[in-house]
Amino acid sequence: MRTWRAMGAVYMAGAALLWSAMEAIVATLGQYGTPQVVWTRYSVHLLLLVGVLWGRGQRDFWRTRRLPLHGLRGSMMLVMPLTAVLARRFLPVPNLLSLFWLSPLLVALLSYAFLREKIAGRAWIVVVGGYVGMLLLFMPNGRFPLAGLFLALCMAASFSLYLFWTVILSRTESIPTNLFYTALTVWLLLTLALPWYWQTPTVTAVARMALVGVLGLGTLWLLEKAVEETSLAQVAPFLYLQPVWNVLLAAAWRGRWPDAWGGVGLALVLALLWWGYRAQVGDAH
Repeated sequence: MRTWRAMGAVYMAGAALLWSAMEAIVATLGQYGTPQVVWTRYSVHLLLLVGVLWGRGQRDFWRTRRLPLHGLRGSMMLVMPLTAVLARRFLPVPNLLSLFWLSPLLVALLSYAFLREKIAGRAWIVVVGGYVGMLLLFMPNGRFPLAGLFLALCMAASFSLYLFWTVILSRTESIPTNLFYTALTVWLLLTLALPWYWQTPTVTAVARMALVGVLGLGTLWLLEKAVEETSLAQVAPFLYLQPVWNVLLAAAWRGRWPDAWGGVGLALVLALLWWGYRAQVGDAH
């Protein structure tokens, strides 16, 4: 039975950091289409995962009785980036992100409604207050065309469902099995369309895409560990650390800091997460 344990937050913070590093590298690959970058990411993911497991003698990672759910869950990792690309045609990035970061709240609602997880009032304060921090950080301009709104909400829903189904699968499946079928699903779907989007990459681009694959595998592994250790609803707010890491990386590399309202949003998120984490440590003891 999952409990409010400190390690879940630590794993989620690590996943958020690797996710931010991955996005920073992806931003340098703008001349290549998203499908190609995603296909290469999951190709590296598969090669690395299978190679490590095979070398360790773990050769039954592919065995499962829940193949349809694996396929449905894995497809969310394709829906998420594709809807992000399409949504950017209609929405400025701050508006898109202000909608996407509804996902921790959606995760909490799914957990409460379908997993019957008990969610303390403290956790609701952290997840709702964290979203207020996201709004202050991104400051959306209020223009949300229907198509952009729909696509952005699909992006948030796909990530939320991925995490929700991760919990369902973790009851019977191992982490290697989950990681294998996530990557295999995306890889197979994108391979079918490979001739229509492939652009021969440079050596530098190949190296960067490979690094994205390594970071992506690490991110998904840490997400799996987080929900293995901790109630999904309780750990979901720590996803808000991803845009926090983005801000810190941008400040370190480019000297770009958020404006005053963005600073207030960051402070609010960090204060709430620290409060939640300290309570988590206390409950663990």
